[in-house]
Amino acid sequence: MKLGEAIKEVQLLQSKLIRLHSSRKQLFSYLKTNTPEFDFKTLDNEIEKTHKEIIRLKLAIQRTNIRSKITIKIDDNNTKEMIIQEAILIIGQIRSELSQYQTELIPKQANVEYGRERIVEYFQPISEKERQERLEILEKKKRQFDLALQGANWTIELIE
Repeated sequence: MKLGEAIKEVQLLQSKLIRLHSSRKQLFSYLKTNTPEFDFKTLDNEIEKTHKEIIRLKLAIQRTNIRSKITIKIDDNNTKEMIIQEAILIIGQIRSELSQYQTELIPKQANVEYGRERIVEYFQPISEKERQERLEILEKKKRQFDLALQGANWTIELIE
């Protein structure tokens, strides 16, 4: 099984688990005149079995991420080899930085408080042009990591 297949399987099992929990919840109380579609113990066993399979796959995914290496294209002339887990952590940091630059580091406009005739001016540590350039660099870096990780998902075998 490929790493990407295992990741997709975990997602499917988590969806199944939500449905099983919902069905089991409905069995906690029902009218005596209505016979439930499912047996409580059967659902309980299926939930436990699904949990165990999710844990088994997640551990195999983690093992694979720690033991497998990928090559990231840094720029036109340089690449860097790293374990998948490191790339996952780095791309998380890149996404966090992108979020900061896209939402929180937007220049504020001068503000006038009416009635008090007070003007509040804000100092900008970087220009809008610099912010846009930084966003471009981060987006390119994220794209390089995404490409390498997506490729790894469908070429690397899961380590059981």
